[in-house]
Amino acid sequence: MVDLTPEPRPEPDFKDEPAQPTPPPTPDIVDQATLKEFFTDKPAAPHEASDTSAVKKTNGNQGIHEIPPEPAPSPAFEPPPPPPNHDAAKAAYRSVEKAKHESEKFQFDLGQTNQVGEVINHLLKEMVHKRASDLHLRSGTMIIYRVDGNLIPYGNSPVPPEFVKEILYHMLTVRHRKIFEAKNEADFSFSVPNVGRFRGNAFRQRGSVAIVLRQIPTQMPTILDLSLPPVIEKFCRLSRGMVLICGPTGSGKSTTLASLINKVNEDRAEHIVTIEDPIEFLHRDKKSIISQRELGTDTISFTEALKHVLRQDPDVILLGEMRDLETTSTAITAAQTGHLVFSTLHTTDAVQTINRIIDLYPPHQQQQVRYQLADTLKGVVCMRLISHAKGIGRVPACEILVVTALVRKAISDNKMADVQEAIRQGQYYGMQTFHQALLKLYKDGVVKLDDALEAASNPEELMMAIRGITSGADTAA
Repeated sequence: MVDLTPEPRPEPDFKDEPAQPTPPPTPDIVDQATLKEFFTDKPAAPHEASDTSAVKKTNGNQGIHEIPPEPAPSPAFEPPPPPPNHDAAKAAYRSVEKAKHESEKFQFDLGQTNQVGEVINHLLKEMVHKRASDLHLRSGTMIIYRVDGNLIPYGNSPVPPEFVKEILYHMLTVRHRKIFEAKNEADFSFSVPNVGRFRGNAFRQRGSVAIVLRQIPTQMPTILDLSLPPVIEKFCRLSRGMVLICGPTGSGKSTTLASLINKVNEDRAEHIVTIEDPIEFLHRDKKSIISQRELGTDTISFTEALKHVLRQDPDVILLGEMRDLETTSTAITAAQTGHLVFSTLHTTDAVQTINRIIDLYPPHQQQQVRYQLADTLKGVVCMRLISHAKGIGRVPACEILVVTALVRKAISDNKMADVQEAIRQGQYYGMQTFHQALLKLYKDGVVKLDDALEAASNPEELMMAIRGITSGADTAA
């Protein structure tokens, strides 16, 4: 039997080398046994297995094979490190990311349903901390806060669709869940102890759930806190009539109404009845007693509530919004019967407000409504919010109509141009146009020029007034 064991190779004589010699460079020609030993003693990582097999197959049964030299051969034949632990690496990465910018990165844990409440509390606390007016939660997109009128993303990942629905159902009552499932939209309110109170609307878009929450200040605002013109306080002293707070969505109508009700509550002993959808500010009895009614919970509709409110001995009535003909007619009737009525409309200026009310009625009734409106309307406040020049917060620019004898006659005669002119020349009564309000805010350094021009109905006219090219009626008092 022939012994095929290869003879041992003589070790080279390294006289000046250290005790543990460094292997010589890989020769250009090696025998099969040495090549086999090289690949056997150096286990390859999983991703290197295919390369090793290719080399072995190429060698086959050939005695010798020329191997190209390594680009950067290692001085020592040490085994490579074990494959990395990807799970541990991911955990370490997440830990570092969580520590960095903790307030701006929030991880959602869908595996634990009991975390939904903590997520809501975290988002709402951030909302209060950032002084955000609104929070937008939509399936598959980033969380969005509205701060000083600007939309600002929050976090570093989209919100999963199923999690938005979990958040919504955590905030909704059983009754509101049924409304949402039947109509695919619902208005609701939500409170978090030691955080605040929020007004919400849930709806569907592209077949998925979306939520918008609006922050309601915990402190009852005052007219002075809101930087409103002093003439607005006079509306709180009226014993009868109708006062309308108008403006686009997010212009501060609800907050202004709350400040007016709070002023009446502090100064007069009255019975105040509010009809809201939903209840936003929670009023406490001071000099007055306040009954707050919420649509769906305390009454079926604005119309039904107004039909019965006259038998509830009210002195002041707050109607959340004049939405339709029937509600508007009942509100005017309540004002005609000796009550003070506060309400809101989504209009941009005083003349448009008057026209909007009249246009709700059929043509054959419009002249009669003009007479009723001239008799009951006491004031209109139209608002627009503008960023403060300091970059923090917003300030209101208000157009104010105080119904005088001249305005009353102009409404009855359907002369809306005379109403606008009365506002322009009515500084004595506290009236002002948007143009005059913006001009005053800019001259006082409260707003920047660009923001004032953007909010103006006629930017060219405002720019001329700033340069001094204006009539006396256009200047602010």
